[in-house]
Amino acid sequence: VTNGRKGTLCGASTISQQLTRGTLMFDAFGRDAYDRSTPINAAKRKLREMLMTLQVERTMNKDELLEMYMNEVNTGGVNYGFEAGSQSIFGKSVEDLSLAESALIAGILPGPSRYHPVIGSQPEMAKVRQLYVLDQIEKNLPMLEKHFDIDLTVEDIEAAREEELVYSPAKINIKAPHFVFYVRSQLVDMYDLETVERGGLRVYTTLDYESQRIAEKTLRDGVKSRGNPKGVRNGALIALTPNNGEIVAMVGSVDYWKTSDPRIDGNVNVTTSERQMGSSFKPYTYLTAFHLGYSPGLAAPDLEVFDFGYNARNWDRRFNGLMTARKALVRSRNIPALYTGQLVTNEEILKTTDKLGITTLTDRKNYGLSLSLGSGGQTLLEHANAYGVFSNEGEYVKANAIIKIEDSKGNVLYEKGKAEKERVFDKKEVYLLNWTLCDLGGFGDMIAQHNYRSGGRSISCGKTGTTNGPRDLLAVAYHKNLVVAVWTGNNNNKETPGASSALIPLPIATGYIKDPKILKKYPSKLFSRPAGIVSGSVCIDTGLAADSDTDCTKERTVFIEGKAPPKDPREKVKVCKENNLIPTNLDSAEKYGGLLKTKTYLNITFPNSKQDSAFKSYLAKNHGYIYEMPESGYCPLPLGPENSPIIELTSPSNGSSHNAGDTINISASAFAEMSVKQVEFRFNNNLISANTSAPYSIDYKIPADTTQGTHTISATVIDSQDRSTTDSISISVINPSSVLKLSLSASNTNPSSGEQVVLTTLITGTDASSVSSVIFQISGPDGYFTTITDSNGANGWSVDWIAPAKKGEYKVVSYASGFFTESNTVSITVK
Repeated sequence: VTNGRKGTLCGASTISQQLTRGTLMFDAFGRDAYDRSTPINAAKRKLREMLMTLQVERTMNKDELLEMYMNEVNTGGVNYGFEAGSQSIFGKSVEDLSLAESALIAGILPGPSRYHPVIGSQPEMAKVRQLYVLDQIEKNLPMLEKHFDIDLTVEDIEAAREEELVYSPAKINIKAPHFVFYVRSQLVDMYDLETVERGGLRVYTTLDYESQRIAEKTLRDGVKSRGNPKGVRNGALIALTPNNGEIVAMVGSVDYWKTSDPRIDGNVNVTTSERQMGSSFKPYTYLTAFHLGYSPGLAAPDLEVFDFGYNARNWDRRFNGLMTARKALVRSRNIPALYTGQLVTNEEILKTTDKLGITTLTDRKNYGLSLSLGSGGQTLLEHANAYGVFSNEGEYVKANAIIKIEDSKGNVLYEKGKAEKERVFDKKEVYLLNWTLCDLGGFGDMIAQHNYRSGGRSISCGKTGTTNGPRDLLAVAYHKNLVVAVWTGNNNNKETPGASSALIPLPIATGYIKDPKILKKYPSKLFSRPAGIVSGSVCIDTGLAADSDTDCTKERTVFIEGKAPPKDPREKVKVCKENNLIPTNLDSAEKYGGLLKTKTYLNITFPNSKQDSAFKSYLAKNHGYIYEMPESGYCPLPLGPENSPIIELTSPSNGSSHNAGDTINISASAFAEMSVKQVEFRFNNNLISANTSAPYSIDYKIPADTTQGTHTISATVIDSQDRSTTDSISISVINPSSVLKLSLSASNTNPSSGEQVVLTTLITGTDASSVSSVIFQISGPDGYFTTITDSNGANGWSVDWIAPAKKGEYKVVSYASGFFTESNTVSITVK
C-alpha cells in the first residue's frame, strides 16, 4: 500500500471497490461487512474493503473484473447484473438494448434504489442520469474511438437522446408492490443499500394482506365503473389504524404493472407522491379556527361581495349567502373557507398542519389564501395520517409500516413497541370538527351524505376534495378505528370533465369501510361528547349567540364551555322611509301602510376585519341592517308632492334571487287623495298587469329565456286626477343552465329474473335540449353494479334492462352526462 501522504492509495478503482463492497465482502463477512454502528466498526469496514479490493485487483485482470461487475452489480430491487436490470426495465435481453436504453441502465448504477425508472423512489431521475451518460460518451468519444473498436457518431448519440423510452418490465411475483417498495425505501434510510440488499434482514410489517386485497379490488372496481366513464383511469388508496398509526393497506395505483399508459403509470406510488388535496384540506382551516376559540356557529358567509385578491368561485359557481362554518364545511363552499382562512391567517393554519404531521408545506411565505382550498402539495399518506388525529380526538401518532426487523441470525435490530401518542389538540377542539364532519348534530345536509351511512345510521365521517380541471378527486372517510383516503384521477394530470369527488372516490372510500370483512376487523365507532361542550344557537348572519327572544335566523351549534360567542346585540328599529329618522309621530305614521320600514341595528365588528366593510354593506343592502342608531324626527304623512299618490312594492324583496321560469308574487300598497284609478306592474319596463282595485297583487311567471342578471320590477299608481307615482325594485334572475330536473320511472318494479324492464328518465329544465346522453346506474345484492347509457334522446331517454338472476332489491338512479344533478332513486325487486 502506498503511503497516503505521498500519493493515492492503490486498489481504489470505482468498479473494483463497488464489486468488493457489493458482493465479495458480504460473501466473506456476512452482515458484519456493512456494520458502521461505531467509528471503530466503520473504520474496520473501510479497511476490509481496501484490502479486499487490493487483493481482487492483483488476482483478476480488468476484463475479468468488468465481467464479474456486470453480472453482480445491483440494478434495482432484487435485480443483480446488467441482464436482470435490462429485463426489469425493458423486458428484453441486454444484447437487444439500444444505445439509449444501455445509457439509462448505466446511469442508474450509482443509486438504483432511487433512480430505477420502475421501482426507484425517484424514477424521474432515470432520464436525467441517462442524459448525463450520453453527455459523457460524447465528451469522451475521441478517446473511446482510439482505444475501443466502436462505430459511434455524434448523430447516433443525439438520436439516443431523442429516443422515446418504453418501459416493459417483466412481472415478478410480488404482493402489495407499492407497500413493499415503500418499506424498502424506509429500510434504506434506516441502514444502507448494501445491508438491505445483502444483509438477510427479516422484516415484519403492519400490512394486513386481506385488507390489502379488499383495498385493491375496491379501488380497481370503483375506478373502472365510476371513473372510466368520466375519463378517470387511475386511483390510490391508503388505510391506517389511527390509534397506532399502522398502515394496513397501501394501493399506489390501480395496476402496478401498467406502465405503458401515462394516465396510470402504475409503478408510481401516488400515496407518497405530492398532489393538491382540494377541499379535503378545509378541515385544517376550520380546526385552526376552533383552536383559536371560534365554534361551528362562526359566521362564514358565502358572498360575492368579498375581495380576496383574485376571482374566487365556488365549485358550482353560485353564492349561497349567509351560513355558519358548520354548513360551509359540509357543503364544501370555497368562499367561506377563504373568509375563515383570512380570519385565522395562513401562519396559524400551517401551525395546525405541522401539528398534524404534514411535512410537505414548506413554501410557507408564498402560499396565498387558496391554501385553505388545498392548493399546497401533500402526500395522500400524510393526509390520511392527519385525519387520524381527528379519529384519535386530538392525539397524533405517526404513520408506520414496520413492526420489527431481525438480522439473518434472528437478532432483533428494531422493534416498534407501543405507539407513541402526542396530544396536539384539545379533545374538545377536535370534537367541534368531528361534530361537523360526522353530522353529530343530525342536520342531514352533507354532500352525498348517504355514502357515510349504513343500516340507517352514520358509520363514518369525512370530506371530499376536487382540484381545478378537475384533475385530482379526493375523499377521506374515517371513524375511531380506521382512516381511509382515496385519490382518483390521471397520473399525467389529464383533466376529467364532469367527474366529481362525491361520485367517484367517496363511494370507493366509504365502500371500503362498509365492506363486511373490513367492518369486522375495524368496527365503526363514532364520537361521544366530552365534558366541557355545551349546546346553543347562533344567528347565522353574525355567528353570535341567540336566545328565544333574538329575532334572527338561527342554527343549533356547540361551543367549548367558557368560549361561547357573546350575545347577539341586534335591535329592531322602525324608521321613516322618506327620511330614515325614527318617527316622533310613530303612532300616526303606523296608521298608513308603507310609510315605515324596520331596520336591524347592529353594533358589531365582524372577526374578519378585512371583510368587515363588505359584509356590512351586503347586510345593509339586502337585509336592512344599520350600524348607527338613527336620529329622531317627523315622518311626513301621505300624500306625495302636490298630493300625488304614493305606492310601495311589498313583494318580492329588493335584491332577492329567483330562477328563470319561476312564478313570483308581485304586490304593492297604494294610497291616493281621492281614489286609486289603477296600479300598473312592469317587468323590465314591459307592462304585465293593470289592477283597478285592491289588493294590488299578481302572480307572474318569469320568462324561461330571461337572461341571468339584474332585472327591474316597477309598480305605478295612477289616481283619479291622473297623477302618478312609481316604485321600483331590482331582483337577480338565475337562469339555471347547469341545473336540470330528472324524473326516473320503471315499467315494472317487481319483475321476474330475465324479464325486460324499461327505465325512462324525463328531463325538464332550460338546458334539457343540451343533454347529450343519460346514464342509468343500477346497484344490487352482492355488489352488483352496472351502467347503461342512452345517447339518443330523440324518442325520449330510456333503456332496457334485463332483471338479473339474483333475486332481491335493486336501486336505480340516472344522471345527465356533464351535469351534476341526479334523478330520484327507483327500487326494483326481482322475484
